[in-house]
Formats: sequence, structure tokens, C-alpha cells
Amino acid sequence: MAKHILSLTFLFLLCQTGRASAPVAPTPALVAPIIDGNYTDKLAHLEIRALNGGWLPFANKTVCKAAYPFLLDALVATEVNYNTTPPGWGHADSVVLGSDVVLHPMGVANFYGFMSDGVGEHLKSLNIFRIIFSMNSDKSHNTTVMASSPSGNESCVFTNSEWNTSNFDGFNFNLTKLLVPP
Repeated sequence: MAKHILSLTFLFLLCQTGRASAPVAPTPALVAPIIDGNYTDKLAHLEIRALNGGWLPFANKTVCKAAYPFLLDALVATEVNYNTTPPGWGHADSVVLGSDVVLHPMGVANFYGFMSDGVGEHLKSLNIFRIIFSMNSDKSHNTTVMASSPSGNESCVFTNSEWNTSNFDGFNFNLTKLLVPP
């Protein structure tokens, strides 16, 4: 009998603490966009950037076209594996001219950006120094390959889309913060 009284007491305490009540359906969480996938881009555009990241819209592109004919119209494949739910862990991998490049999350608000922390020996030997892959939540994206200009006074920037256009709201940021150490 004492055993049953303890069981009833235990059940009573469980009910009082809410642990024996019927389960409550959890509130559905917001669904984060899924950006995982494979993306292939053709580097159809060339821009010239100052060493501090500033855009040089009237710079002569001939030198960069002559130095990097293999980059203009080259294909870059990128695989994104990224959890968009905070804190947002993951990475992306690009293949540029047959070389694998690991890209790390950039941590810039309003879009998903990934940037290389250097490149391998093959790309270094071609004076390529940075790869950037950026994506908006609607999956519109931009691939950028940056190389040193022969003059050494600017960077040759090859992209699959023109920067500062209305279809890439997240790409209107200043490259100075990415290229120049504090």
C-alpha cells in the first residue's frame, strides 16, 4: 500500500510541475533559405580595381585582357555547403582553372559571401590572389576572380556579372574592407 501511495504522490508531483501533462506542439521555426548546391559561372566581365578596392571605371582593360586571356570567359564551378540558420556554419569550394580553392564565410550582412584565404601554388604562379563567391537569398550569385595587374598598381577583377547592378542588392559593398588590412 505504501508503494501505491508513493506512486500516486509521484504522479501528483509530476502533474503539478507539468511534466506529466500532454505534449504541446512546438512553435514552427522560421525556415532559413537553402543555398547548398553547385553553381557554374562564366567570367564574362572584367573590371579594374585600385589596390584599396576602389572601382576604376575608366581604367584601360587592355593590359588585363592581354595578361589573362585564359580568365576572360573561363568557367568557375562552386559547391556551397552552408547552414543559413544562425550561427551560419559551412564553407564553399571553387574550382578555378582546374585548381581547388576553399572559400570561407565572409560574415557580411544581407547576403551570403565566401572568400578564399589565399590560393594554391598553381593559381599563385598565375598572379591570381583571391576568389569570391556571393549569393543573395534568391540564389542570384556572383563569382569573382582577382589577379594582380602587370603594372602592380591595380587589380584585374573577372566576374560573371557586372557589379553595382540592381539585380545584386548585396554586392554593393566596398571592397576596401576586404582587400586592405586595418
